[in-house]
Amino acid sequence: LAVARAAAAQARAARDIAQINVDRTRITAPVAGRVSSRNAQIGAIATASAGPMFTLIADGSIEFEGEVIETALPALRPGQLAELDVAGVGRITGQVRQLPAAVDATTRLGLVRVELPADERLLIGLFVSGDIVTERRGAVTVPATAVLADASGERVQVVEGGVVETRAVRAGLLWQGQREITEGLAAGETVIARAGAFFRSGDRVSATTEPQDTPPPDGAMADNPGEAPPAAASGTPGGQASAASEAAAPLAAQAAETGARP
Repeated sequence: LAVARAAAAQARAARDIAQINVDRTRITAPVAGRVSSRNAQIGAIATASAGPMFTLIADGSIEFEGEVIETALPALRPGQLAELDVAGVGRITGQVRQLPAAVDATTRLGLVRVELPADERLLIGLFVSGDIVTERRGAVTVPATAVLADASGERVQVVEGGVVETRAVRAGLLWQGQREITEGLAAGETVIARAGAFFRSGDRVSATTEPQDTPPPDGAMADNPGEAPPAAASGTPGGQASAASEAAAPLAAQAAETGARP
């Protein structure tokens, strides 16, 4: 009887070991998310020295790590809006999550991380370029060529009643050929967009208006820090001053994974 009991105990132990081995053939993720890499192969023997069988992005969260020039970093803050153009995907909107603690001594660039909403089209390694909005405000803008500047200051040539008036102004942000005017000009006034240096106050002119280029979509941002985007209606030769300005820091990025774990 004792021998039979011992044999039964041995059989139960063998069964338990077999059940453990069966259980170990089932791989269960510790958290929900997206599999970013897989090293496991059907029929292969898994060993601790072989490295992780799968790499999982927790919750499927994807963010972008971008390089920003050091001169633009002081204007950046967590939570700022980022507009990114993702290769093969298009324009994606995100928010700055993390600012760099240091700048690369060679490139003079800092790495900024941008948090993005869940999107199955986003893949690790995609190339991205875009802008981080550092400032947005309403303002009057004119074509950059309409602003004349020298040692005495900045000025524009305003046309009123067919007569040219040289007017001192204070210019601000610059972006895509548009210049912000912070003082000296009101929205709707007509300015000479090109060749203003050839005119003087009192000259009589016949103003004409050229077709305007289609403005970029809302949220379009500057290519360089401290520059402003065009207004909804840009000025042209004989055109009118218009409003809206925005500043941004350029961002070149590559996809990075958040919460990736083996």
